[in-house]
Amino acid sequence: QEALAAMTGEDDVRLPGMQHCAFVRSAVARGRIVSVDTAAALDLPGVHAVYTQQDFADVPLKVMNFFFGPCEAPVTILADGRVACVGDPIAMVVAESRAVAEDAAALVEVEIDEEEPVVTIADARRGPPVHPGKDGNIAQEMGDEELDDDLRAALDGAPHRITRSIVHQRIAQSPMETRGCVATCDGAEEMSIWIGCQSPHLVARYVSLAFELPETAIRVFAKDVGGGFGLKHFPWREEIAVIAAARLFKRPLKGIADRFQSPT
Repeated sequence: QEALAAMTGEDDVRLPGMQHCAFVRSAVARGRIVSVDTAAALDLPGVHAVYTQQDFADVPLKVMNFFFGPCEAPVTILADGRVACVGDPIAMVVAESRAVAEDAAALVEVEIDEEEPVVTIADARRGPPVHPGKDGNIAQEMGDEELDDDLRAALDGAPHRITRSIVHQRIAQSPMETRGCVATCDGAEEMSIWIGCQSPHLVARYVSLAFELPETAIRVFAKDVGGGFGLKHFPWREEIAVIAAARLFKRPLKGIADRFQSPT
């Protein structure tokens, strides 16, 4: 598996006492988590911890959007009682090697009360909210709903009016250089982070704000990892989980996505 991830710059980082992370992900698109059984995974030799969202409840942490503001729908680093997409991270295994972590992740038993998925844009418009507590599934709108008087008059007086629906492809970001993160605590507040990105200063600012740490306490190393294209401008759930777990576990942690998580 490490050979599959070798294209990410962080996979050649080796730190004393470093442990490896693997994620347990949802196999269904939408539903309520009934139970997560980690007993078999914890019994596997070489496994040190299996974290769920409850383990991070006391960690000062706020997940923000790209503009360092609150997300439209609250986001937790691991699924909190519900899953909202296939691949939603539910638990994270910490083990002595990548192979052991992946084996342990396969032993975690997750029971989900599956609900009808919201697949298309049309489904999202008329279907129930994916995120409980929200009025609908619209995350962002652009343009003015109200037309000004001149435009309204021009439309009303037009000899012909044409309505057309245009179908545009949906985009899934699947980087050639798989996502990766190595995090270690250098003190009570200080951290060193190796992460696949092209914006180390943005990452440092994001981590400092998310974890309520001084920005000068965060060192970010961005090695040669190729393109960024938006996905790698700042850490998201998996990278944040590795950083949070490193603070909780008090040892260096590495999380590298493989080709199963980032197909090309």
